[in-house]
Amino acid sequence: MDKKIIFTGRNMNWLIFKGRLEYYTINSGRITQGVKTEQLLSNRLLLKEIIQNGFDSYEKNFEGREKNLWDNGTVTYNRQNKKFYIPISENFIEFYQLNWTSDNWNKEYITLSNTHLSQDNIDSFYEFSILVEIEGIRIVDVDNFGDKICFSFPNDNQEVKNKMIELFGEPQVHPQNMDDKYGQFAKNYFFIDRTRMDKIIGIKKYRDTSTIGQPDGEQFTGKQEEIILDLHNFDENIYKVFKEHQMIDLES
Repeated sequence: MDKKIIFTGRNMNWLIFKGRLEYYTINSGRITQGVKTEQLLSNRLLLKEIIQNGFDSYEKNFEGREKNLWDNGTVTYNRQNKKFYIPISENFIEFYQLNWTSDNWNKEYITLSNTHLSQDNIDSFYEFSILVEIEGIRIVDVDNFGDKICFSFPNDNQEVKNKMIELFGEPQVHPQNMDDKYGQFAKNYFFIDRTRMDKIIGIKKYRDTSTIGQPDGEQFTGKQEEIILDLHNFDENIYKVFKEHQMIDLES
């Protein structure tokens, strides 16, 4: 490959909502979209499209202070932040213009949310993570390190440890850990050329759509699938899957 693979993410949660791939913050029960304020307030068609896409609330953060009066007469104030979701409709532009100050106008982005997610409007819900395969060894948590990649020594599998040392040499101290270079886990990293990577593997672990936003957790179903990008037989369509999930990018 003439192009360099850059790692941009490791593990994220995603939804298929109204046929679109949407990033999801775990346990939040909502998806968001940031829209430039000036662009939204000058384009009614854009607002209409956003509403049709299912974003039904304007997310507003309020910052205030809670007053506490103690028995000894002392008064203290605790800073509090509260988040409100204000329903939006096609008259949102007038609402925004009438109700917010010039400080709000200077905000570059407005955050719009959908707070009504459920198994009825979600087609798929899953965690997407990646690992790298080199000569049959699967490696997690791979980082960029200049023209090389960097990953840590596993501490729980002696067989894999021995194989890594055989392939990559002795582990080294990460430059960030030079202050503790004699510590127990200081020599814990491998730095190798990117060209040694054979495959990048994406793992989709599916979650139960009925548990989205539930306080007792968003549960896995047990179903998972692998998506394999063979770096020796590069497939542009498979690469696009990793890119749209914000896991990798290409640098010329």
